[in-house]
Amino acid sequence: MKHLTPTILTLTVLLMSTTHAENLSPAMITPGVVMAPVSANLTELRSVKSSANGYSSSVHSDMRRAEDLRAWKRSVVGVVGSQSLDVISSYGMIERNPLLASTNGGFGAKAASIKFGTTAAVVGIEYFLVKKYPSAARLISKLNWSSSVLTSGLAVHNFAIK
Repeated sequence: MKHLTPTILTLTVLLMSTTHAENLSPAMITPGVVMAPVSANLTELRSVKSSANGYSSSVHSDMRRAEDLRAWKRSVVGVVGSQSLDVISSYGMIERNPLLASTNGGFGAKAASIKFGTTAAVVGIEYFLVKKYPSAARLISKLNWSSSVLTSGLAVHNFAIK
């Protein structure tokens, strides 16, 4: 019931602005709710209480951004984990990617360092993107999870043919 008080206040103010104050009986006034005068600036009062869930829109968007940032941080863990799993599953096998293959055509320390270096660079770029454009965190986290699923699937395939 406590979270409904701002909504009741807003409705009461709107009621007061559309009816004459002298026509209201004391029974119509909600106990504990401060009545605004008829001449109250409604836009000012609406900005104080802009949604029915108890949060102003700026607080809600700040909470959403914080939630998206946490989701991005969790997705980075998924990316690093899936890349590590792929390196473990590929190590010592023949590598088809010529950029990662060593001189004998296998996946070794050189390939692992290139793979981890590339992952670190991508995560670093994501960090700066999320810092400059916080609204991009949600999209980037979805891309990270998609990449993690794909890379983990390749790692499972590598383990199956090992």
